[in-house]
Amino acid sequence: MGNLENLSGLSVGADLVDGLKPYFCILTVVLFGKAKHPCVGPKTKTTKMDAYMTHETPLPGQKAPTLRVNTLGGSSIDLSQDNPENFSIVFFYRGLHCPICRKELEELNGKLNKFEDLGVIVHTVSMDGEERAKRQKDEWAIGNLDIGFGLSEASAREWGLFISEKAKDPEPEKFSEPGIAAIKPDGTLYSLHLQNVPFARPTIDGLLQGLQFIIENDYPVRGKLAA
Repeated sequence: MGNLENLSGLSVGADLVDGLKPYFCILTVVLFGKAKHPCVGPKTKTTKMDAYMTHETPLPGQKAPTLRVNTLGGSSIDLSQDNPENFSIVFFYRGLHCPICRKELEELNGKLNKFEDLGVIVHTVSMDGEERAKRQKDEWAIGNLDIGFGLSEASAREWGLFISEKAKDPEPEKFSEPGIAAIKPDGTLYSLHLQNVPFARPTIDGLLQGLQFIIENDYPVRGKLAA
């Protein structure tokens, strides 16, 4: 570029030099191909990690994602086989390591009959394996709940759950953060409460009050408009 800046003994301004650079890039491509010039960088390859750089959630009013997991009762949870009077509710929780989950499920266990009185089927599901789920059953006061275990990461992501990796013992290598989903009898999603931290969840009493209002007033699905 030294010869260019002193064209015919005249000093050419920096703006002119910058303006001519694209033409020299084009000339380089023509003469030597893309691999030889600095204006075209190497193509990047999309990796599996790149695919997880965004977060998507199901849209209320649309068909709920599939949910099939085994339970400690020896059977399984399959939302497609539910036949609730009014709603199915899924409590997605973090797992054995979470004391707030324990408190939530123990309260839910004591108020399960109130959900049943409203015509609501209740499911509890985590990414914990069977052994950790058995410890929950043994150590927590949740005898009325049929604990679903082994939720896959792929299924958790379909539901819009946030995924965390192990930060300290006794956390598993990966687990889903909490969420509560309400599904109508026709299999469509009514509401979805998602969090990326364990704190400030909807309360059990608040959910019961909300469900009662929704049922008594035939309250419509909100938030159905896609971006």
